[in-house]
Amino acid sequence: WNIVQNQSVHINEITINNDLLPNEFSGFKIVHVSDLHNAELGENNEKLLSLIAEVPFNLLKQRSASRQSAHNIV
Repeated sequence: WNIVQNQSVHINEITINNDLLPNEFSGFKIVHVSDLHNAELGENNEKLLSLIAEVPFNLLKQRSASRQSAHNIV
């Protein structure tokens, strides 16, 4: 068996234009972190946290693919 653990982090910026959203959401930024699979990216997730800190955001959402995992990043 070969086990490969993904230690890479990617930032994708997506702009959504929707006339149904209130004006208050203009420029609203969401950081969505997913698919960590219990990985730690640096000691205490320092690599991940430093990347997140570089992005000004209004909301941080962390999603886990596993119900058994409640891996906190902050």
